[in-house]
Amino acid sequence: MNAAFISLDSRVTIKNGWITVKKFKTDTEEGFTRFIAFVALLALLAFCLYRIIEDKAYFFTVQLLLVLIWLAPHIKRIYTFLFVITWKSAIRMDDIRQVTTLPLENGLETRVTLHLVNGRKKFLTFRDAENQLPHFIRSIGIKGVIQHA
Repeated sequence: MNAAFISLDSRVTIKNGWITVKKFKTDTEEGFTRFIAFVALLALLAFCLYRIIEDKAYFFTVQLLLVLIWLAPHIKRIYTFLFVITWKSAIRMDDIRQVTTLPLENGLETRVTLHLVNGRKKFLTFRDAENQLPHFIRSIGIKGVIQHA
């Protein structure tokens, strides 16, 4: 079965038991900048810990505290980005365990979550006006679609 769908930011193609997601615009610069900032923050954190443990430089305790305070609101997003969301652009349909749909607050879009057997998730957002969501769900052939209100 071959089918193509347009989501909010990507083209979703179903072909030969695979779902392929091709982003319209890649955010490589933004992702790279976030990655560099995260690595620099981890390096600063490691340096502060090293100075506190080895040199007994307690001034770095204040720096460590400030880094942890700045990092606290971002921990959930970092964890989700690294360990929950799948980075694959091609997913075998056999790897999909469950599909959930959730209408977004604006009332114009619906978020589809593909739960994979390895515990990761793939998020797709479809516009309701284009009416592609029911066809997409039929095409992937998952019976137990959970719809949230």
